[in-house]
Amino acid sequence: MLMPKKNRVAIYEHLFKEGVMVAERDLFLPKHPELEKIPNLHVIKALQIVPATLKKPTRPEGRPRPMQSRPEGPRGEGSRDAYRRAPSGMDKTGDAGAGSSTVEFRGGFGRGSKRPQ
Repeated sequence: MLMPKKNRVAIYEHLFKEGVMVAERDLFLPKHPELEKIPNLHVIKALQIVPATLKKPTRPEGRPRPMQSRPEGPRGEGSRDAYRRAPSGMDKTGDAGAGSSTVEFRGGFGRGSKRPQ
């Protein structure tokens, strides 16, 4: 609600000076009993805003996090080292790539092929 700044300042000054302020629920009362020049409607509307400003914002509830501790270091015992090491002196780089193994064709798969009998 729009109200003059001097009325709003007077209401809040009185509220903070006294600590408590009560307004009768009569919207058509021309003046508030404690504040002589301010309409009761302005006091009621100003006091409706005060409790909303004192509320703490609630944090949104997210997914609960598991309480398990994470292992420190690599997973398993040297899993990367065991993978990278060639078993019994094999040369992994020589075994990889095109032409390193024989091509085996098994017919009967795909479009237009006949099944072997």
